Amino acid sequence: MLGVEVQTLPVAHAADSGGLVLPALGALWLLGTITVAARSLARWMRIRQALHESAHASLSFVIPVRSSAAQLEPAVVGFLRPVLLLPKGIEERLTPEQVSAVLAHERCHVAWRDNLAAALHMLVEALFWFHPLIWWLGARLVDERERACDERVLADGHPPESYAEGILRVCEHYLQSSLSCVAGVGGAHLRQRIEAIMNNRLIETLSGIQKLVIGVAASATIAVPLAVGVLTSPHAYAQAGASSTEKPNLLTQLWAPTFKDTDISPIAVPLAVGVPTSPHAYAQAGASSTEKPNFSTRLWTPNFKDADITTIAEAVSAATGKNFIIDPRVRAKVTILSSTPISPAAFYQLFLSVLEAHDFTAEPAGDVIKIVPDPNRQLPAIDRPDQMSSTSDELVTEVVNVKNVSAAQLVPILRPMVPPYGSLAAYPAANMLIISDRASNVNRLIQIIGRIDQVGDQDVEIIPLQNASAGEAVRVLNSLLAGDAAAAQGGTPVNIVPDEVSNSVRISGGDASQRLRLRALAMQLDTPLESGGETQIRYLRYVDAEKIAPTVKEAMTGIGRASTDASGQVAAAQSADENSAMVWADRSTNALIIRAPPRIMRAVMSIIDKLDIASQ
Repeated sequence: MLGVEVQTLPVAHAADSGGLVLPALGALWLLGTITVAARSLARWMRIRQALHESAHASLSFVIPVRSSAAQLEPAVVGFLRPVLLLPKGIEERLTPEQVSAVLAHERCHVAWRDNLAAALHMLVEALFWFHPLIWWLGARLVDERERACDERVLADGHPPESYAEGILRVCEHYLQSSLSCVAGVGGAHLRQRIEAIMNNRLIETLSGIQKLVIGVAASATIAVPLAVGVLTSPHAYAQAGASSTEKPNLLTQLWAPTFKDTDISPIAVPLAVGVPTSPHAYAQAGASSTEKPNFSTRLWTPNFKDADITTIAEAVSAATGKNFIIDPRVRAKVTILSSTPISPAAFYQLFLSVLEAHDFTAEPAGDVIKIVPDPNRQLPAIDRPDQMSSTSDELVTEVVNVKNVSAAQLVPILRPMVPPYGSLAAYPAANMLIISDRASNVNRLIQIIGRIDQVGDQDVEIIPLQNASAGEAVRVLNSLLAGDAAAAQGGTPVNIVPDEVSNSVRISGGDASQRLRLRALAMQLDTPLESGGETQIRYLRYVDAEKIAPTVKEAMTGIGRASTDASGQVAAAQSADENSAMVWADRSTNALIIRAPPRIMRAVMSIIDKLDIASQ
């Protein structure tokens, strides 16, 4: 069954019904904005006049202080170059303690830039004067601003009684500044504020009912305009009184093609979606019968239910002007539901998504596009991905330059993220990755590669050793590093060099995890001997120390030569160990004083244990 919905948009009729409403609303809003702004400007000019007629005051404050003869409360004026404006004679009406509390209050306004926040809200009031929530927020901001300053004044140690009395005297003798962007001592509900100061309950918490009311009000603020817009949106249909034989202008229509269990010919489908196929349908008033409309400016509402995929391909071809060659194996029933019109380009992207969902793909081949199955084979892709949208389902090929890590190492990491029909390969000579996949997935892989391809830490790291020999530690670390799989896969090699002068190990190259592991191993190797350091005294029980000393010295020399490594650096290190090994005999205590590296010390102690025995 074939269903067609045609919606005609009569411009003249829309102008008659709603053409006067919007200009009237715009004029009303502009008049209200000008009124609110003019009122605020008049108040500001009165404050500026008082500031212009003021004189410099000698009080010490964080901003300039001026004294005015106008009966205004103490207030901070301006936010770019703020000035504290004090009424003349306030020092005679308030005690020094009260003056100090009032100045502390104004200091809070200056530090928190309350005037700037209030000026911004005044601008919002001028633009959205029609919304009652804006005016409620303005009053709430004034209350919260003054409460915060009162909390800070009391927290600084000013007595509540003196501070409250100072506020009462200010409000008794001076007028409150009526402009919202002038921060003064007043500005809030006076009685509730004085009670809060005296009872030390400035911090208020909302009850459950208050939170519920605020939540309902916020939800209504969002929901009511949306509901009004949905309920009052115009619906234009065919004009009444039009002749039944009058042909509609196809260029001013929105079409909703609906197909249910449809199997129609290639000519019927374009007619169903609003594409005329006869010369008479193209004809317009005064236009040639062969002139075709511009389809790129039309909107389409595709609605298909259990429709054959070839039918949808025909509709897409009619909407976009693209030519398709459909493989005979491409068979599927598709359902597409849409409630809003879309452009031909969006219609084509929707069609590509449908093909991907059914394991089909669109292959560009010159002026035509082939629709084929078999997603497991490598598919030809466009080699100019910069001309494609990053969210497109087109097949593209991208070459990514990798700067800081090995491209070959990234292949096994990224391989699970590439579908079977895609391709991922590394070119080690130039350290590049070649990716063939849909444009959306290629863009995601490029973002992942960018997060992985970070500059490594190539500084030389020096690890000082306290107990172990640098040469011996390097020999052990190199042995452990010889079978590292990361170096065999093209990773950055790690260089380990001993420094015999400072008895330290120098590590360079490699990634952070490798260097951290080598540092931990070096610290484990640098452990002291259980019985002491490089110099020990060994008391003999049975043999003479002077007689056994030459034998121990020869044993130490032999141990050093036997453990010499073929590496030049390690051989030099062990030669230094051999030269530093010494032994002395002390006749008075019959003891040997031995100085040797830990490696030789352990072997020497084992030899002495076997020599120092009772004779038979």
